[in-house]
Amino acid sequence: MVEGFYVGIDGGGTKTRAVISKENGQVLAEVVTGPSNPNYYGLEKAAANIVESILKALNKVGADYRAAKILGCCCGLSGAGPKNRPKMHAEITLQLKAKGIVCQRLKVVSDTFLSWYSAFAGEDGIIIISGTGGIVYGRVGSNDMSSYLNIEKARLLRGGGFHIGLYAAKVLKVNTDSILRKVVEENFNSGKLWGKFSHRLDLSMIIQDILRCFDHPEMNFLKRSDVAELAKYVDIAAESGSPWAKRILKASSRQISVNVQYVANKLRISGQQFSVAVFGSVIKSMIVKRHLRSKLFAIEPFAKIQDPRYPPEVGALMIAIGNLYHDIS
Repeated sequence: MVEGFYVGIDGGGTKTRAVISKENGQVLAEVVTGPSNPNYYGLEKAAANIVESILKALNKVGADYRAAKILGCCCGLSGAGPKNRPKMHAEITLQLKAKGIVCQRLKVVSDTFLSWYSAFAGEDGIIIISGTGGIVYGRVGSNDMSSYLNIEKARLLRGGGFHIGLYAAKVLKVNTDSILRKVVEENFNSGKLWGKFSHRLDLSMIIQDILRCFDHPEMNFLKRSDVAELAKYVDIAAESGSPWAKRILKASSRQISVNVQYVANKLRISGQQFSVAVFGSVIKSMIVKRHLRSKLFAIEPFAKIQDPRYPPEVGALMIAIGNLYHDIS
């Protein structure tokens, strides 16, 4: 008898996380594979890591992929914009067939959409994602809105780790904050920060490469996720009393709050009670949390910050089982 499974996948710029279940939705196994953002790694590599996650999940529950059937699979991917979603769908389908894996229904949605669904189980609300990048997205009924459409947003400081890293690099370049520099130098020298570059680049070369982003679309050596690593140490420096680190995190919190208000205005819920869920490593900073709550309360006093109901990969699993939404939502 052919076994049937459902798979939910949350794919990003650093890793891909997948969960597998039967129709009852009980998670049987969870696996992690390499990154699956097609903008950073290309369609073929991103799809290969997704297919690998499905194979690993089947293997972990003791199922032979040649005899098993994927009844439904939903992939929520960073970098899966309107142009990439159908391309990713086609590439994943192609690679699944090449491996001999039967998948009856495959859906590809953006990580933003998946985070919203996971946060509210499909109900109205606004999400804040502040990891490597930063975005605010909201949905009320069939209407949705993203802070990417805010033409008045700051040119660079949008609330994500990448933008925090950019401005920290600018401070490090002019050496105006001894606390921030000490924290960064200590962690760079110990290999905790940018250890993979230390054998060929010194700290000043890395800072210079980051600063290229103010005038060029790409860096010579680093990726956006590498720059975002600096956000953790900006937070440590801020907790240690660094004035510039505090200023950067405070500005980041302010921009996130402004973006929430922008989305709420466009959805016509500004000034009303609505829920806000937060995702991402930057939001874990106590300084960012404190300033975000304060600033958001000042401009949207009825907004209620809550934890997401489900992790993104579980939200993807729910979409797969329920056959919800189109495959290029």
